Amino acid sequence: MPAGRCGWTPRARSISPPATRASYGAPYDPTIFNHVHYYNPAAGRFGERTGWKLRTQHAIDAAQCFTGPRVCYVADNLGTVWRFLDPDPATGKLEWRRVGSIGQSTTATYGANWVFHVNPGRTRAYLLTKRGKFFEMRLSDGRILRKLDFPAVEPAFAGWWYYGHNAWDQFGRFYLAAFKQVAKSTGVRLLAVDPARFLAATASGG
Repeated sequence: MPAGRCGWTPRARSISPPATRASYGAPYDPTIFNHVHYYNPAAGRFGERTGWKLRTQHAIDAAQCFTGPRVCYVADNLGTVWRFLDPDPATGKLEWRRVGSIGQSTTATYGANWVFHVNPGRTRAYLLTKRGKFFEMRLSDGRILRKLDFPAVEPAFAGWWYYGHNAWDQFGRFYLAAFKQVAKSTGVRLLAVDPARFLAATASGG
């Protein structure tokens, strides 16, 4: 699994499904790279979940997992979000379901999505692309509730790139790194975002 990709472990710990495709380079055979592969440590071998589809051979870049029930929300760098449920209470089996997308089929639209945070209540996901497009997604149906231009709100970070997932504090803020892709960069900035206050301020124009 390439650096920067993401895997997650079911509660039974019998398999650890990793991502399957690097983001750069092409072409990738969809019969190999368009679904989830896993590793079974007890048996010492790999396997495939051919029914657990990915999107156009893009790997899972971020994951955030919860207990009670055990559920993981994962995202690729296009901003497509899936839910992994372990197990589905209705069937007693593992479930893999596409939740929604920020609406790009290639990274040419908004840039790669490298920020993914699910709120503690599991009702919203917040995504931020390399080009500074900020999205609020409702996880019950995958609908995009808000789309904002982050640098327009925070002009000091215009032209910066953003990265971070699964990092919340007790005050309801999530964290991400902002950095510049230049030879003489001034370094990396750690940003704390309170999504409720951020969205309220943008709605009111404050």
